[in-house]
Amino acid sequence: MPKTPPNNQSPYIVDSDLTTKQAAGILHLRPQTLRKALSKNGSYFGVRPRKAANLRLFWNAAEINNLKNTNGAQKGEAA
Repeated sequence: MPKTPPNNQSPYIVDSDLTTKQAAGILHLRPQTLRKALSKNGSYFGVRPRKAANLRLFWNAAEINNLKNTNGAQKGEAA
């Protein structure tokens, strides 16, 4: 019998995928901010999540980290 993945993990989730809650934590946002931007604009600053079969959103970790680093650099320049 195949092993069941740990809680809240699908066998189709890649290590480079983040849940909305994880992505929001990295960007220091509330998860609802990402969901609202996606609903209103179709993306969050150009980053679009992948929708799983169970309708959960999974964000690419590299894109989220790139967005975080880009925003951090811009904030640093403004100071």
